[in-house]
Amino acid sequence: MANGSIVYFEIDYGSIDHTSIHSIFKAHTMTISIDDNFLILCKQAYELDLSTDDWGEVEYSMVDLLKLVRSNPDQRDLFIRLFTEIYHGIHQVPEYLMAFCMRELRYAEIRSLYVNECAGDQNTAQFRRRMNHISHVMHAFDDEVWEDADMWSYYAHELREGGAE
Repeated sequence: MANGSIVYFEIDYGSIDHTSIHSIFKAHTMTISIDDNFLILCKQAYELDLSTDDWGEVEYSMVDLLKLVRSNPDQRDLFIRLFTEIYHGIHQVPEYLMAFCMRELRYAEIRSLYVNECAGDQNTAQFRRRMNHISHVMHAFDDEVWEDADMWSYYAHELREGGAE
């Protein structure tokens, strides 16, 4: 099993003695790679975003995504690649996922993508469509107290600790 892999198993404990549990566990183990788990969480957040108006429900998936990233610091390059793919639109995610995650992760490589986009031609329809998104992500990186902290219970501590800007 790869380091950092997530293991899922299902056992019917109805009539199993403790000596059998280990052999059942081994027989029913499936390993999911870290990047597959990342993409599953992204897809879950996206599907929840489409199916509900309650941002709090979507927040759980994004917090799980942060937990996955934080629990695998040795996979930083993998996560930079995956977030770069999100930036380029390769994976469908809620529009606010990048800002939510970058508020905590603060990957300089991802910030550079947005800075470079802002330094480019701003007189395009694509840039105008993305202006709001870019602004939210840059605020996530740069604000002392994030302007969107009040949207997320996960970041509510910023409002208590830092007061309003």
